[in-house]
Amino acid sequence: MALTYEDIKALNWYIADQVRDKGNGNNNDAMGVAIPILIFKRLLDMRQEYKGLFFNPQHQEQYNVMQLFGNLNQAISNYQSNAPVFSVKPQNLSFYRVQWEDILNFPDNHNPQTPLNYADGYDNTQYFSTSTDKVGFIQEIIDSFATPKINEIFNYLDFQTKINSSNITQILTYQEFIELLKYLNGYDLSLANAPSDVFSEAYMDLLVRFAPQKGSKQGEFFTPNKITKAGIQMLNPMLSKDGVITACDPTSGACTFLTEFAEFVFKKEQEKLGKDKLSDFERKEIAERMQLVIQEKDRVSFAAGESNLLLHGLLDRTEAYHGNTITEYSIKIGAKYEGKCSYVLANPPYGLSDYGVVHATQAKQNGLELARWGFGVPNAGDGEFAFLQTIIALLSDKGKAIVVLPLGTLFRDSTAAQRQILVEQKDWVEGIILLPGKLFNTTDIPVCFWIINKDKSEQDKGKVFFVNAENDFTKMKNKNDWNIEKAVQNYKERIEEEGYSTYVSIDTIKTNKFDLSVSKYVKKAQEKEVIDINKTLMDIDNIKEKLLSEKDSIGLIFNQVKSIYSA
Repeated sequence: MALTYEDIKALNWYIADQVRDKGNGNNNDAMGVAIPILIFKRLLDMRQEYKGLFFNPQHQEQYNVMQLFGNLNQAISNYQSNAPVFSVKPQNLSFYRVQWEDILNFPDNHNPQTPLNYADGYDNTQYFSTSTDKVGFIQEIIDSFATPKINEIFNYLDFQTKINSSNITQILTYQEFIELLKYLNGYDLSLANAPSDVFSEAYMDLLVRFAPQKGSKQGEFFTPNKITKAGIQMLNPMLSKDGVITACDPTSGACTFLTEFAEFVFKKEQEKLGKDKLSDFERKEIAERMQLVIQEKDRVSFAAGESNLLLHGLLDRTEAYHGNTITEYSIKIGAKYEGKCSYVLANPPYGLSDYGVVHATQAKQNGLELARWGFGVPNAGDGEFAFLQTIIALLSDKGKAIVVLPLGTLFRDSTAAQRQILVEQKDWVEGIILLPGKLFNTTDIPVCFWIINKDKSEQDKGKVFFVNAENDFTKMKNKNDWNIEKAVQNYKERIEEEGYSTYVSIDTIKTNKFDLSVSKYVKKAQEKEVIDINKTLMDIDNIKEKLLSEKDSIGLIFNQVKSIYSA
């Protein structure tokens, strides 16, 4: 039976409890153990699942390779580059077949001269390990992956120091860690048993619950899937006919926007080809026409984002920068990608008391970073606009962006000058969409989409398309689930519907001092009461009869009282 979100969430809690209750750790340590071990188990289970395709005639690509070479190790050697997320270094080819059961079977006090048998049972081939225990063997497997980023992710999360008995920062004893490995053996995290959307949601639940807290207004890690899906559908990205498109998230967190972006492109190309599923080769070919770019300042967020990209097979198409997007822009992401991005998708931090205003002010005074500060330097408390201006600076002349921002960005007086430039002088604001409230795990703050387009269509020039989707939700306990279909359709097709969506001219926005509040322009039509004349006349007659009856009763009472006082 396939795992559900609740199943994997329960697994998250179990791992965290082992660290916090049985071990010597806290929530931060739970992140450092839970994320790596779940990613590691996911990778091995997905690879085990993938190995089976070489023996399945229904998967012709892999099956034909196996028939050609007649040996699994040779087939892997000649084909593994088509699934780079699993690939190993040439000198570590024997580790490609290692799976979770091999770790459990690994003997303590192992003699490196003694060969080991694979648990997959495909043949009698043996392999060697230089490790002497299970912890060392796990590190050896991690080191065998061809993608350097995998090792980097585990290093960023200090995984080895938390489980290695030679480190004073160890939080689980060796035996406790082995018990955790045994427990995990009861979970199959392959794609067939734990689909990407289920695993990603549970993975994000782990980030939300156990990441270091930075204030209730900062949804640092995770943009809910409904928000990313709706935003990307409204953006409607497409591959270039003659080059590579560059998609960027300069405040990437867990990279939910970019993973969803890539999956949207894959699906669109799949539909063009008229296929039910893309082959490995086709998927790889499409991925090579995309360049993903991220920057994130928080160490754990950065590792979490790279992990998410890895699990979607996108890490080798990603250029990643670890650093502050405001203060380290010109030496990191901006140095290479300013003015080069086809698409930017972002959910930047909200409510910062100071985003880095000193850096921005000094840069502008020195004639630097004018692509983003040429609009003016936002006040210290207007960090959302600092990020919006950064996003716009990254866009190419034909670039488009979707940005999740709080409602204050639509009307705050302190950023009216920037809004005037974007709306009137540049005509880059294509759309504003008001979202339902309570969509996030970490904050109830209401948000909206800003859709920026530096190359608006003739239909959109000189106006902005507004959508009020605030009531399109289903209540789910303490949060809401956005029903995205209507908002997406009305925006993509520019359907004007009274009380829901409409075009507004820049001249009209100008008369409102560049206030972009959706409620100013999308006013709900007043419901006209339908009156049933016959029923109303009957009601009037009934009221008359009641009044006459009451009048007679009152008269009777009055006469009785009068007679008493007359006696």
